[in-house]
Amino acid sequence: MSVVFHPSSADRSPTRSVHYVEMNPTSSLECLLRRCAHWNFDVFLLNRLSDGHPIMALGCKLFKWYDFASVFHFDWVAIFKCLRLIESGYYNNPYHTAVHAADVAQALHCFIQTFDLSHAYSHLDLFIVLIAAFGHDVYHPGVNSQFLENSNHYLYQIYQNCSVLENFHWRCLLAILHECGLALFFTSSEWNYICETLGALILSTDIRRQNEYLTDLKNFLSGDDNGEMLLQKRESRIACLQCADVSNCGRELRHSRLWALRVSAELYSQGEMRQIVFYAIKAFSRPIVQGEKEKQLGIKVSEHCDSSITSVPLIQIKFADHVVLPLYNELKKFSNCSLTARILKHIHSNRHYWLRSLNGDTDTLTDTAKRFCLLAIKKQRLKSQLVYLDENCLLYPPDGKSVLRNLALQ
Repeated sequence: MSVVFHPSSADRSPTRSVHYVEMNPTSSLECLLRRCAHWNFDVFLLNRLSDGHPIMALGCKLFKWYDFASVFHFDWVAIFKCLRLIESGYYNNPYHTAVHAADVAQALHCFIQTFDLSHAYSHLDLFIVLIAAFGHDVYHPGVNSQFLENSNHYLYQIYQNCSVLENFHWRCLLAILHECGLALFFTSSEWNYICETLGALILSTDIRRQNEYLTDLKNFLSGDDNGEMLLQKRESRIACLQCADVSNCGRELRHSRLWALRVSAELYSQGEMRQIVFYAIKAFSRPIVQGEKEKQLGIKVSEHCDSSITSVPLIQIKFADHVVLPLYNELKKFSNCSLTARILKHIHSNRHYWLRSLNGDTDTLTDTAKRFCLLAIKKQRLKSQLVYLDENCLLYPPDGKSVLRNLALQ
């Protein structure tokens, strides 16, 4: 990723100057990013071409696309710190990774462009919904809420079984916005709105409250508001983020199948646990095989976490039937366009593939998912602690500029 910093012609804030980034227009990465509004965008290729920095690469592209730096007077040092902190908050889980976050943000970007939401949403709402997409699973421990509840984990004790992981992600993302300095560019009323809206968006990704949010969405769509008023309401942003979060089921089979193996891998053998202390983030590597760990603790094994009684196709079929299809059928009512029709076609086609696979060799798929587990655990053991931002990165431009640039390119 070739990044060049250019000083602006004039300062846009009292204490900082604005900078922007450019990539070599002929590079493979830039050529790929030009297609970031297309549904067949390859996020796995993005991860490879960006050398493992999909959030940095796509985040910079989308911040430029929506001109956030000019609108909010951001400087690019703060933007880089924000994206880097979010990206470093995703661990080597099989599924909940920075690649998943970039995939969700890219799907959301497709919805915004196809549904023409950029005219219905304010710039502040666009910023909130995109930053929510990038950070909606930040610091995900690699185990589900059921495990945290059954093991009486400290996060469960803090949030009292109320969207435990989602509340955790929301608070962590707010801390990152403070730490990187972007929070300083908003008024107090704007910041309060950001906190409230981010909470509503991220909490809506709680799968265990799927029926509740689906009912809210149906009531929202059956209201008396016209199309323009519907688009401007918060519920439209919640619906788009929810659909983007499960969009991997509506991708082409070659990508959807890979996501299916990853999510099954995380269910079978979920990654390492980590502890967070607000701004001071520390980590230790201790891989957890969720199903096996639950057996060792003598607690009930969470649904789909026992590879001996469930399979990859069965997990995918149930997820499509109970979560994905109900959401996208409502999204079709919200915007009946070629994109929603295409996604629904992929969902049904992929579901048919998994139905056929049920009658085939499901053990091979399960073994493949387990290999993802072993690979993730191996990576976790090699990474005994998080990559910390150097203290020099807290410097303001121009002092912090070169440090942030080098860090972003690592």
